[in-house]
Amino acid sequence: MTNALRGIQGEIDVARRYRQVVGVQPYRVWMVWQQRDRHQVFQDVRRVELVPVTLSDASPLHGVSWQSTIDARRRDGDLLLTSISPNLVTENELKGLHQDKPVPADWRFYYEVQRGPNCPGDTNRPRQRYTPSGVPEFTGTEWIIRVSVQDNSAAPDGTDRTHDAPTSSNAPAFGKLRR
Repeated sequence: MTNALRGIQGEIDVARRYRQVVGVQPYRVWMVWQQRDRHQVFQDVRRVELVPVTLSDASPLHGVSWQSTIDARRRDGDLLLTSISPNLVTENELKGLHQDKPVPADWRFYYEVQRGPNCPGDTNRPRQRYTPSGVPEFTGTEWIIRVSVQDNSAAPDGTDRTHDAPTSSNAPAFGKLRR
């Protein structure tokens, strides 16, 4: 990052956060590192909410933003995460590394996306999981990364569904990408 951009990065981040701060952005995104405990249950080790962040469909057939198609979104395919502040996370963290090292075999890393309610009382939204499917790109003021959907998800309250009976929206695949 050039010195000129580094000096105004805070102002850029504030401007990008505006949609989330005032509550008009219809989704939230977290980076999640989990470790399996002695009971074989995954527990959060670290959870970072990406603020600011912008989601858009990375499919060449759609090319539309989540903001404009909240109900019409597919739950499969790739997403493009943009507007990620270099003050918030590093390239290695975006790749899923923990303290600049690959996660151990009993850990997992994923991005979690939860859409917001469309109207009062509409709070039962599952949290969809995504894994990095590209190398993070730095533009000088933001990180951009492509992520692919996983078969498993979490309940609206964050309860892990990895071990639920397989359905079309959640399969007991540990870290496997939908193909």
